[in-house]
Amino acid sequence: MEGLDAIKKRILADAREETHEIERQSEKVISDMMKQSQAECEKILSDAQKSAESSADVLLNRAESLTALEQRKTILGARQSLIEKVLDQTLGSLQQLSLSEKEAFYTRLIRQSGLDRGQIVLNEPDRVLGELLVKSCGGTMSVDPQPGSFAGGLIIRQNLIEENLTFETLLKNNRSKWIKLAADVLFDSKKSAGTE
Repeated sequence: MEGLDAIKKRILADAREETHEIERQSEKVISDMMKQSQAECEKILSDAQKSAESSADVLLNRAESLTALEQRKTILGARQSLIEKVLDQTLGSLQQLSLSEKEAFYTRLIRQSGLDRGQIVLNEPDRVLGELLVKSCGGTMSVDPQPGSFAGGLIIRQNLIEENLTFETLLKNNRSKWIKLAADVLFDSKKSAGTE
């Protein structure tokens, strides 16, 4: 678990560094969208002032509500986009692990799977780890001669059982946790700084 924590900390550190640049870009997009929303609001407000006094209050409240709703939708969309970028960067960070880090990580994945026999499927770049993984698992497994077409991680095949431990699947199966973690890192820091 220490290795997973180290990988998680490394991914979070990389994400924080890249977050600042992404936030600057996102703030510009949000600012432009806010200006556009503000212009639309001003048009609605102008139309409201030209209408009868009795309906002006109704239109004004509606315009403010619509503007607030649009602003919330814009901010939510920007946040979702930022989180998606962080998740993409997480996959990239996993792919860029050193061979020794991948060997340790893959060995833990194999042991945690509970499968002690079968074939290990690796992608083409990670095939150099095949024999090391077989040895680290006691020599009861073999490496599939056919490489897998996935970004990283591995698949274990034992008879009719297939354990998919690819990076893509690990991220997908824990997506809600990764999204929450990314949101906590990206947006809770702003709350504590008083900018939100």
